[in-house]
Amino acid sequence: MNEWADAENDVWLPADRIERVDDPAIKVLVGMFKLAYQTGKGSKHLVSLLIPNDCIEGMRILTNTEVRRNAGVSAWNTYVFASTQNSSDHVDRLLQNQMSFLVVSLLIY
Repeated sequence: MNEWADAENDVWLPADRIERVDDPAIKVLVGMFKLAYQTGKGSKHLVSLLIPNDCIEGMRILTNTEVRRNAGVSAWNTYVFASTQNSSDHVDRLLQNQMSFLVVSLLIY
């Protein structure tokens, strides 16, 4: 979620650098996106991520602490698109519980 915070705060596109851009087309494009960088899977290089401005409100909802808590996302989970695998109501756990119940039921009969 740190990468999103950096993008939202224009860390990678500071206003003073944008002002020096001469090409009007580039200025328009810069105004249409937020720029984030995240580490690539299994690597140490950064991958650029363009987030369209019309997704900003959705990103704010996905990163909202209260929303994440209500959705069962662990507080230690730092990913914007968080998995809830370690929560007690994740589908994997529910299936395990159902399978255990089924096995016990079959053993009783």
